[in-house]
Amino acid sequence: MEFMFVAIYGLHTIKDRLILWEDLRRLVTIAQGPLLCMGDYNAVKYFNDFLINTGMQELKIVEDTYTWTNRHTCSRIDGALVNVEWIIQMPIMEVNILRPWNMKEVWKKLRRVNRAIKELNNTEFGRVRDRIQTIRTQLHQIQHDMIDHR
Repeated sequence: MEFMFVAIYGLHTIKDRLILWEDLRRLVTIAQGPLLCMGDYNAVKYFNDFLINTGMQELKIVEDTYTWTNRHTCSRIDGALVNVEWIIQMPIMEVNILRPWNMKEVWKKLRRVNRAIKELNNTEFGRVRDRIQTIRTQLHQIQHDMIDHR
């Protein structure tokens, strides 16, 4: 199925958001065929007006999940919007919001992995240059001994 996809990042100033909504309105009116707009709309007020004025619809979210929090307030500022053509061709599509992840936890895990890699490097590959030099010296000695025994 061919469709148009629009990735959204709603900027923080009202002026910038007004430009976003106007551009989206224009895009929706000229789009031919199925249209999917996904992303961070960063707005509530203009969002509802946009839905009413364009006929776009929010895709159903599998669970009632918030997409943003500052630990005091929760909100759903991300979403997926589709036009009528999309609904006709893909009537049972839903949005599944994945559990948020904490970058700090990723860094902690990477530190543990880094320590393990360093330990592996030291035990298995440590002093490789010294080992190579020792083996070269042994090889040189063997070659020298072979020449002497001729």
